[in-house]
Amino acid sequence: MFGLWCGIAFFLLFWLTCVRLAGFAPPPSPTLSGQELLEVYKGNIFGIRLAMMLALIAAVLLIPWSATLSLLMACIEGLQPMMSITAFGAGVANAAAFYLPFVFWAAGTYRLDHAPELGDAPAFGLPLSRSRKYPRLAYCPNGGDGPAAFRSAGPKCSDHRC
Repeated sequence: MFGLWCGIAFFLLFWLTCVRLAGFAPPPSPTLSGQELLEVYKGNIFGIRLAMMLALIAAVLLIPWSATLSLLMACIEGLQPMMSITAFGAGVANAAAFYLPFVFWAAGTYRLDHAPELGDAPAFGLPLSRSRKYPRLAYCPNGGDGPAAFRSAGPKCSDHRC
């Protein structure tokens, strides 16, 4: 029964986060420019951030639900439950497929004031900030004293010269 309730909780949380809190449904008009779209999301930034945190919890609830469905399928299949094992693996992959977009959205909501072409925007949710705590790499085509190479992007790379 626990897995069944996890499935119900997932669907309710997923609806709550994406539709009500984040406002992803209905989607914004495809004719909006990038700046107009940014303004739409800036107007609901707290709702989007809260929605992404709750959606991460919702995605985890898919695993017990998939396990419950797989166990029910195994009872039907009998001695060779290949399809139920496959269904559980697909359920875990499905949980990851739901989890990752929310990670990217959550990371993206904290850098709205920064132009993405500068290279400091989070890539795959990893903090790539200006602090020295997180190393960054920059591609320097004309390194001044040598051929093009990837180098550590320090303060002197902020003007796109290395």
